[in-house]
Amino acid sequence: MSIFRSLRHARMLLCALIAVVLWSVLGHVAPREAVTVLYKVTMVLTAAVAAYWVDRWLYPYARPEGYLAEEWRDRIDAGKWPDDIEDFPVVAESRTLFAVACLRRTMLMAVAMLAVGMGL
Repeated sequence: MSIFRSLRHARMLLCALIAVVLWSVLGHVAPREAVTVLYKVTMVLTAAVAAYWVDRWLYPYARPEGYLAEEWRDRIDAGKWPDDIEDFPVVAESRTLFAVACLRRTMLMAVAMLAVGMGL
C-alpha cells in the first residue's frame, strides 16, 4: 500500500508514463530506431547527472539548499506543511544568493545536456 501512495505523489510520474508509452510505440513501429533513441536519451541524462556533480564539487559551500532557513530533510520527515509559510523558506538576506545558486546549477546542467545532445 505504501508503494502506491508514494507513486501517487511522485513528481513527473505522468511525464514518465507518457515517455514509456511513446517509446514502446516507437519500438513497435521502428525497432531499430528505439535503441538509438534510448542511447541518445541516456547520454543526455548522463550529461545532466555529470553536470550536477560537477556543480557540487566546484561549489561545495554555495549549494542552493545551504540558503534555506531550516534543514529541508527535517520538514520532509515530519510531513508537516503549514499553509501560512513557504514549503522551504529561504533566509531573507540570502534570497538573491539562493536564486543565483539555483540558476548556476540549472545553467551548468542545461549547457552540458545541450553540448552532448549536439554532439550526438
